[in-house]
Amino acid sequence: MIRRNAFISLARGVALWVYSALPAAQVTIALVAGRVLFGAKAQRLGRESFDRSLFRHILLVRLDVIGDFVLNTPLLRELRRAFPSAKITAVVNEGVLNLCETCPYVDEVIPFRCNVRSLLRQFIWPWRAYQFARRILSTKRFDLAILPRRDSDIGFATFIAYFSGASWRIGFASHATRYKMRMNSGFDKLLTHVIAEDPSHKHEVEHNLALLRALAVTPADDRTELWVTPVDESYAEQLFRGHGVLTSFPVFGICPSPGNSELKQWPVSSYAELCVELVRRYGGRIVVFGGPGEERLGRPIEERLAANVINLTGKTTLRQMAAVLKRCHLFIGNDAGPLHMAAAMGVPVIGIYGSSCHHRYGPWKHQAVLNRELPCSPCGQGDRYDRCWACVFDVPRCLTELGVAQVLAKAEEVPWERRPQSDGGMVQHSFLAGR
Repeated sequence: MIRRNAFISLARGVALWVYSALPAAQVTIALVAGRVLFGAKAQRLGRESFDRSLFRHILLVRLDVIGDFVLNTPLLRELRRAFPSAKITAVVNEGVLNLCETCPYVDEVIPFRCNVRSLLRQFIWPWRAYQFARRILSTKRFDLAILPRRDSDIGFATFIAYFSGASWRIGFASHATRYKMRMNSGFDKLLTHVIAEDPSHKHEVEHNLALLRALAVTPADDRTELWVTPVDESYAEQLFRGHGVLTSFPVFGICPSPGNSELKQWPVSSYAELCVELVRRYGGRIVVFGGPGEERLGRPIEERLAANVINLTGKTTLRQMAAVLKRCHLFIGNDAGPLHMAAAMGVPVIGIYGSSCHHRYGPWKHQAVLNRELPCSPCGQGDRYDRCWACVFDVPRCLTELGVAQVLAKAEEVPWERRPQSDGGMVQHSFLAGR
């Protein structure tokens, strides 16, 4: 047993050393390839200032998931406002293509496949990024490449920007976070201009717009937004009509999805209890949102409330989801994509936060956040954390100890359109004076 444990420890140590040594080796290889492909152009050190008049074709590479894309929409809009005649190409995670392809601020959207297992990313993605950039981007003659992600570049967007051949390439420094410093050591060498932003817990929207300020652009509007089509609007209208949802009904959007981490999930049983209480107090309908593979998360709510629930987990496109969210009176969910989509559609939102920093990743602008502060909470720990990668307890107490009563109390505080209901299976509700 002792030998086996020693072998496991040795294997982990070797793996950690390989992962820590890989980035520098990958950057070296990329630089050599760049010198062969681009010649002197690859040697640009970025000491000269930007010449904005030369920005005729702009590349933006953002390979994050849904919520991060939504928080990036102010950057897209302000980039277009600053450069109205430039052609803007966006390279995005193929998982958010449905949201981005209707964006009025970009001329071209190109999806990039981000479906590599985490253990293989460091080995496969640099080569995939090279192939993608050389095959699709290198002939487009980009003047400027923008990399808005401040966190670690797990998708090797920096390599895509470098091999695109863009004359100027701007992004956040590899020492922006400790994790990024370890995972992306040397990536700065692939950029011409590096933004060494302060490590404070500013919101992600503010971090994104910092790139524009580095280009001497002052943002005029920082709201998030999404863009749905008449077909998507028709889907939402027919859905509500088919379920007998009247315009007088309050509609509650619920998303028990944990997004990209199980440590973000408020218990599904708590969501089910919350939904029962919402219907008992206010009447109306519950709409459950979630992505493919999350169908099980909606079933406990559906079983408790039967006909009062519209379970959409895994059944909509992202734009269809946005169109339905737009018709909700109140949205309650974890730190996941649908939460940020609801806020972007102008819906009053209550975000339930535990293992992620709500100062940085909270729903943007005039929204409510519920979180239980513990000594291990990610907020307020300097540049050490903006999220928890593992829990120090057997269960995430920051979420399991957050009660349904606290969420209901927050729902009483948040301004949303309340109307008394009386409908068959609904409970009639009389509001207190002054409501």
